Amino acid sequence: MAMRAALDIVQGGLAGTEFGIARSVLLLDVMIALEQKGVPWIAASGVRLFGLCHGYAHGAEMPVNEQVGRYAAGFLITTAGMHFVGAVGGLLLLESRRGKRWLGLAGVTIAVIGAYLIVKGPVFGG
Repeated sequence: MAMRAALDIVQGGLAGTEFGIARSVLLLDVMIALEQKGVPWIAASGVRLFGLCHGYAHGAEMPVNEQVGRYAAGFLITTAGMHFVGAVGGLLLLESRRGKRWLGLAGVTIAVIGAYLIVKGPVFGG
């Protein structure tokens, strides 16, 4: 993600960014809702692809002044923190039947939001 944000400064636009972000929300949360672990190399490829889209979005919003370093550090630290909390929280929820149901419900809810973003959101100008 950091590499794509940096490339945005040098190269410019990336087509399909909003669609890629919406797809990442939908696909990740469908997998969570269905308790699918996935094939590791496919999952890693998906994370890389979606990281490019998310990184581009952050790079496109990056200020063009002396605050670039602070902005980049902020979005990278926040992203790492969100991933850590999500991973630890998910693992803790998987420890109980009730937690698995809550995790599945969260996955379905966020997948619906991802689908909405694809159909009605900025992707199609809805």
